Amino acid sequence: MPTGVNRLVVIGASAAGLSAAAKARRNDPGLKITVLEKTDEVSVGLCQLPYLISGYIKEPSEVVAVPVEALREKRGMDVRLHHEVQSIDLTKKKVTFRDLETQKEGEVSYDRLVAATGSRSIRPPIPGLSAPNVFALHSLGEALAIREYVKDRAPKEAVIVGGGYIGLEMAEALTRNGLRVTIVEMLPNVMGTMDDELTELVEDHVREQGVNLLLSSRLDEVRLNQEGCAASVVAGGKEVRADMVLLALGVRPNVELAKAAGIKLGATGAIATDWKQKTSDDSVFAAGDCCESHDLGTDRKVWIPLGSTANKQGKVAGDNLSGGYSVFRGITSTAICKAFEIGIGRVGLTEKEAKKLGLDCESVVVTPRSRAGKCPGARMIRLKLVFERVGGRLLGGQVVGEDGVLARTDVLACSMYHRMTVEEIGRFDLAYAPPFAPAWDPVLVACNLAVKKVKPS
Repeated sequence: MPTGVNRLVVIGASAAGLSAAAKARRNDPGLKITVLEKTDEVSVGLCQLPYLISGYIKEPSEVVAVPVEALREKRGMDVRLHHEVQSIDLTKKKVTFRDLETQKEGEVSYDRLVAATGSRSIRPPIPGLSAPNVFALHSLGEALAIREYVKDRAPKEAVIVGGGYIGLEMAEALTRNGLRVTIVEMLPNVMGTMDDELTELVEDHVREQGVNLLLSSRLDEVRLNQEGCAASVVAGGKEVRADMVLLALGVRPNVELAKAAGIKLGATGAIATDWKQKTSDDSVFAAGDCCESHDLGTDRKVWIPLGSTANKQGKVAGDNLSGGYSVFRGITSTAICKAFEIGIGRVGLTEKEAKKLGLDCESVVVTPRSRAGKCPGARMIRLKLVFERVGGRLLGGQVVGEDGVLARTDVLACSMYHRMTVEEIGRFDLAYAPPFAPAWDPVLVACNLAVKKVKPS
């Protein structure tokens, strides 16, 4: 442990903050750890919330990784709920906070500090968003409020504003609760992080499930009834009935505390960190949705908030601040989600993103079967690869289908991590058995086609 490091203060009790605290505790059983959390929620798996609402996950306790009592009693952490941090003094190494229950202010000193302040939901200045039946989904409390509203009020029509990951997952959750769902999306397609050849499959599938898509339509207004509740949504010149509205417009990094303290932000607007998750102040580390990541495919800084990244960054921060040595080398922008019966996976850059960055790229799209022949469970799967025209290094991949999406996405993620070419990936000895995959796996089929477009370097 570094000399003089006796007190660790962590701001935020979600994945990143508690991963840092847990690793620091393992390294140093005698370290005094204080965790300050504004809400009453600790260690909540935010990505699981749509499945709690759908009923796939039954109990709220199932989305809590470690109860607060265990953090206090078994791990010896001073976890203070309803404590909102007011400021960070980098010179005096102290944090000022307000106890939201007593309204009393206090302060705590640190030798090392972890900023794990996460992100916050985007809420545009549009009339009607303060109505009681307009919801966001960025906390367990919000998820329980949605679940209670659906159960007690029995709404019939729901409008979801935003057609990204959360929008699609919540379309499934609300549909399974018996609601008719409309998704309002300002872009021409849902899943704006994918290319058109993939999003058309997603759109066809969700429409088949009864979801109405209002694309290329910006939210203009939420109209209220006499009781002050949302009754309809106006978007793209159309009015849609809404017994409830869900905002799924994405999030932005929560960096106000760090910025006010003088901690450097990066080009993305999130906190800048080095390979050890250290910020511009040697005593302060950052992890999770509030900080940037290094993109391994393009060697640039990106901000992609995901729980998997938060856990890894937190562990690295906790190790380095308590005498260990770890580095977080970066991400390959890997993500996956489920929309009704299909999986949607992506790695690296889309073709649209690659061209926007000025990269000389090519692409291929294949639609083979996920398993051999007519084996039970075999489905068509669409896979797109984006790669450098010269040399063929993989830049990104996208996978959509009802079967085998995770496996193919992970193969591409590993390939991206090691900066491999489509020719190299095409030589992989991938597992084959008819119930799992065809002899020529969809990844190999795509790579063999891609090689034909590659120019020698």
